[in-house]
Amino acid sequence: MALVPYAVGWLVGWAPLLLPLDATASPQPEYPQQSSGIASDLVGGFFAVGLLMLLYYLLNLKPKRHEPYEGPND
Repeated sequence: MALVPYAVGWLVGWAPLLLPLDATASPQPEYPQQSSGIASDLVGGFFAVGLLMLLYYLLNLKPKRHEPYEGPND
């Protein structure tokens, strides 16, 4: 009689694998992989080049030389 609980446990353990699954699931539509487009690449490229140019300009700023005052003597 000790074999019956073992057999029941074995059947319960294998039941999910033996029973058929729901094979009639409604298919989900598959869409082709979409990219962001060439326009976003171009706009992003121009934006990046503009930022690099601005950074280069700001890093190369030098303080203006202060010329002595050449106005009329008071």
